[in-house]
Amino acid sequence: MNTKPRRKPEVDYNILEEEFTSPDTLTDTEYIYRLKEVISSLPTADKDILLLYLDEGSYRKAGRKIGVSSSLYYNQLQKVKARILQTLNPEPVD
Repeated sequence: MNTKPRRKPEVDYNILEEEFTSPDTLTDTEYIYRLKEVISSLPTADKDILLLYLDEGSYRKAGRKIGVSSSLYYNQLQKVKARILQTLNPEPVD
């Protein structure tokens, strides 16, 4: 069996640090509360995708559980994450 090593997602820690240490950032408690609100407002299918990943711990296991490839599952999860981030951090309107 020929398996390729899985690439880890690239994370720009400088951007994360800037985002979460800026003075206008919500406190942890406020952010968690807001995150819970956003997740609970997601469509059921999106919540299911997110929760399945949290339960299974890997794209491969989650994809296998619902009968899709890990790459398809990964793409769907990224869309859910993007919706969550967009809701939490909407673009400012000029």
